[in-house]
Amino acid sequence: RVMCLDLHADAIQGFFNIPVDHLSSQNLFTDYFSQKWRHCMQDVVIVSPDEGRVKKVRKVAAVLQAPLAVGYKHHPEHMMTEVTHLAGDVKNKVPLIVEDMITTGGSIIQAVDALLAHGCRPEIHVAATHGILTNNAVERLCSRPEIAEIVVTDSVPMPPEKRHPKLTVLSVASLFTEAIYRATHNLSITSLFD
Repeated sequence: RVMCLDLHADAIQGFFNIPVDHLSSQNLFTDYFSQKWRHCMQDVVIVSPDEGRVKKVRKVAAVLQAPLAVGYKHHPEHMMTEVTHLAGDVKNKVPLIVEDMITTGGSIIQAVDALLAHGCRPEIHVAATHGILTNNAVERLCSRPEIAEIVVTDSVPMPPEKRHPKLTVLSVASLFTEAIYRATHNLSITSLFD
């Protein structure tokens, strides 16, 4: 049996001939931000940086009871992203960009620029399950004054040299503990995400 967290593509499950449990960090993020913003949710907009993530990001928006905005992007070259337009009202809103992973930070920077161009508040939050953060990604993102916070999980170890005051790391230990318990006791794992 394999337990995975926020696969980049759901189809990856089909490559295994043993049971695969596809866990989601959605509840970790919604719990964190609903506590953080319990008095100001009316000012928040949840942002999917591309159309491929809309279905998953819509679930976050539904739980947080916030509107959704979607960035549309294309890749003019390998490892290069360009946001072409944004659907949804972000004017005077505090955006929360929801991603599955941050590698170089390029897509996030493009999304930040697009959001600012459409009049959002310069108080942008980012949530990503896998904080891979290669090379100088932490410096690139955290040097932007418009980025207020980056929240990732500890699915990828975060060495001390990548730690930054703007970076918050949430533990996935309790999620995996509960999933393993349920798997070994023949209980529903899917109900963890209802």
